[in-house]
Amino acid sequence: MYRYLIILLASLALPHIAVAESPIRGELRRLFVDMANADSISTVFMVDSIYAQARASGKLDDVDLEIETMLYDYWSDDFDERLFEFFIDGRMRGSMFSEVSKARAGYIKEILNRNKPGSIAADFCVIMRDGNESSLHKMISSIENDDKEDWKKNEVVTDCCPTAQSKVLLIFYDPDCDDCREAKAQLLTNPEFSNLKVIAIYSGEDVSLYESTLPEMPRNWLVGRAIESVEEAGLYDFMTMPTLYLLDFNGRVVLRNAKLKEILRIV
Repeated sequence: MYRYLIILLASLALPHIAVAESPIRGELRRLFVDMANADSISTVFMVDSIYAQARASGKLDDVDLEIETMLYDYWSDDFDERLFEFFIDGRMRGSMFSEVSKARAGYIKEILNRNKPGSIAADFCVIMRDGNESSLHKMISSIENDDKEDWKKNEVVTDCCPTAQSKVLLIFYDPDCDDCREAKAQLLTNPEFSNLKVIAIYSGEDVSLYESTLPEMPRNWLVGRAIESVEEAGLYDFMTMPTLYLLDFNGRVVLRNAKLKEILRIV
């Protein structure tokens, strides 16, 4: 497990180049694989060791930026909020970091704590496409009982998430978003997504745009607009559009800020 850690610590002595060309990026990537499979105590030790050696070699800021760029950029191939949280905790407890850096880490920690896997997704009020008021939790409850009973029979409990065989996909979308249209096309054309119950929510301010594009939304999707911006209310953090959450029929989060390829591995 620690083979890559030793290689990485040695590589910190190399001159730092631009983030995309960093000589330690490959070693970090291989280390992340080991960390993802390690127990929490070992992962904490590796995080503290990386930061301590980075500081000793004068590379602390460079290494910290590299880690954040790799693990906390949604479009990064290494995006992993769960693993990044270990580094955020390390930044918060490390005496080597400035108070400004720790304050920023605290802000990120607060975001990471919102709707974590295993928690109940934050509720919010919605106006449905038919004009009636509802809420996220009521929309989940409205899904047919037959679907819920079938799901409960096949429920799988794992260490990483309470209900791995989840069937509710919550999408925050923007009608003007090309990536949103692409995600919708994939969900409609890939048969592997056919068993998902989709809840699509618009959380923006352009009500006329939302209403004019409602006919484009699939009739079997539950569609609505949030009465209050869920991002401004501090309920959800939008890293990109669309923002995807995989939930179970109890409204419990299985995946947050998910990618369609991740969802495919579960459904």
